[in-house]
Amino acid sequence: MASMFESLSHAPAGRPAWLAAFEQEANPFVPDSRFDGTMVVLAPPIEETTEADHAAALEAARNDGFAAGIAHASAQAQIEAEEVERSREKLRLSFQRLDETARRELADRLAETVVGLCEDALMPLTLDRERLQQRCFDAAERIGEAKEALTLMLHPDDTVALDPEFAAGWTIEADPMLERGALRLEGNDGGVSDGPMEWAAALRAAFAAC
Repeated sequence: MASMFESLSHAPAGRPAWLAAFEQEANPFVPDSRFDGTMVVLAPPIEETTEADHAAALEAARNDGFAAGIAHASAQAQIEAEEVERSREKLRLSFQRLDETARRELADRLAETVVGLCEDALMPLTLDRERLQQRCFDAAERIGEAKEALTLMLHPDDTVALDPEFAAGWTIEADPMLERGALRLEGNDGGVSDGPMEWAAALRAAFAAC
């Protein structure tokens, strides 16, 4: 301390005595390694693995892979099973439609066969004069008008086969477009047709309703 005060007494003029004394005094600070700017980073401790640890890790990985494979195979099998089921359903519906179509075709063929047989059986009736004249009366009753106000159309061969007394009470026109045994009766309120064509249509409708 004495040396510092001595320095203060001999300080050059114009400079603070304390500054001159501080410059002449030895550095009173001692460096501390804790604050020298060097940072020491400690690495985490390295965990030592044993052969048992390796075996356990391999076993876990194998189990995970096996489970993932089983899950994937199961999902794929489910998808394939659903596709098979859809294909089976489509096939079943196709066979069902084929069965329905075959049944309809068979029913139509049977109906046509029966209609043909009926037409053959009824053909003699179409040529029966008495039955034809009675059907003319029945048609007039369905219309509900007096026969004098109606026009009766028949096949030309049927017109000449009528009883003259019957024909005298009707207005008759020959229509070559009509088949034998068919008649068309027209009045002010409409007309009525009757004959083999109408009978066959009625038979087909009856078979279709079955």
